[in-house]
Amino acid sequence: MIRLMKADLYRLVHTKGIYIVLLAIIAFVSVSVSAEQVGTMGVNSESALKSLYQGSSTWNMAVALTSASFSSSILIYLFIAFFVVVLGYEFSQRTYKNTLTSGVSRVAFVISKYFTQLLTLFVGTFLYYATTAVLAFFKYGTEGIMVGEVLTDALIAMVSLSFCVSVIFSLATLVLLLTTSNIISVVFIIIYPILIQLTYMLTKWDGLKYFDFYSLAQSIGLSQIGGTELVPYILVSLATITISLIGGAIVIRHKEL
Repeated sequence: MIRLMKADLYRLVHTKGIYIVLLAIIAFVSVSVSAEQVGTMGVNSESALKSLYQGSSTWNMAVALTSASFSSSILIYLFIAFFVVVLGYEFSQRTYKNTLTSGVSRVAFVISKYFTQLLTLFVGTFLYYATTAVLAFFKYGTEGIMVGEVLTDALIAMVSLSFCVSVIFSLATLVLLLTTSNIISVVFIIIYPILIQLTYMLTKWDGLKYFDFYSLAQSIGLSQIGGTELVPYILVSLATITISLIGGAIVIRHKEL
């Protein structure tokens, strides 16, 4: 499994598109901090951001990192490139057959893909928050904030965002294995958060909140949820990953090589 992960990471490092994504993350953060604007998809976060800081519109490092959590919805679209390079590429080129016929088990194949995706998501999210912190430090300094507390909150937001997006990617992996279509799996990643929220609006079923993984990541990053309240969310997320990986292993086991 380690060998497979090394091969995927090697391919990532030598793929120009990945560097374009990383540069896009840096560019987005630079514009956001320099313009002191919150960028998000379909949500008016300015009022929420101001209320969180008692109506103050004055930016500092803490506000910049909090706005990064509000704006993080853009990341899931950029991270699609990671998914395509790590997994989609092998299915579009059908090179996964070479890997499986070389003696690698189906279970090891699926699990290695998940952890490689998780690692790349962590790197991308780390770059996002680290760039925000560095630019905010040079622009605002650290006066009037507790740096340790602010950076700890950013670390929690970074880890939770990486993990929650990885849950969606694990489901997309299962979709890809079922359909062998990059397009369908990518569309799934894009529409999944939207479908969950639209379904909730129509049904008002409270249980859907446990499957709204992206909103969960933002809620954790904004300290709107924590402690024992997180337990059912974490259990559902882990169960979803487990079912996706087991389902993926079963599906690929029955595929003709």
